[in-house]
Amino acid sequence: MKVFVMAVAGIQLLFACCYDYRSSRIPNALVFSMIVWGVLGETVSAGWLGAVHYLGIVCLIWGVFFPLFCLRMLGAGDVKLLGATAGFLRDTEILPFCFGVFVAAALVSVCITLARRETGRRLCIFADYVRECVRSGRVLPYQSQGTRESGGICLSGPVLISFLLICIKGGYFEF
Repeated sequence: MKVFVMAVAGIQLLFACCYDYRSSRIPNALVFSMIVWGVLGETVSAGWLGAVHYLGIVCLIWGVFFPLFCLRMLGAGDVKLLGATAGFLRDTEILPFCFGVFVAAALVSVCITLARRETGRRLCIFADYVRECVRSGRVLPYQSQGTRESGGICLSGPVLISFLLICIKGGYFEF
């Protein structure tokens, strides 16, 4: 049963990637359908306590990454997708999953920056941001000085990559 639940979650993540890369948005309905699927899957496999555990993980991840949304470092859909996806994993897999997401995102970001030949410009933007935070004495929203163009990456791809790696390593999909 768990293999089926994880396979459907992977398909939902694939749809999230398609939407995200096409429109830079992840529809709430898609994230909600993942959450419903997670609750149903956990209810069938572990009873109502499994469903409560799934929702607890979702809310925990949302709470942990909400500050990054407030600082405009992550989009709302990214935070919701991270939580909905993390709920499908074993407790011991959540931290490696989140780490994998951000490593994959960093690699994608570096590749995009190098391909666009924007390394110097991006480093200047980041240096200006750090300088402004130090000058003001507080953490400011990132990219608030009109630097949003081509600055963000779609996090759904790194979420999918990390999810698939965790599934393969965790033995969910045996080849």
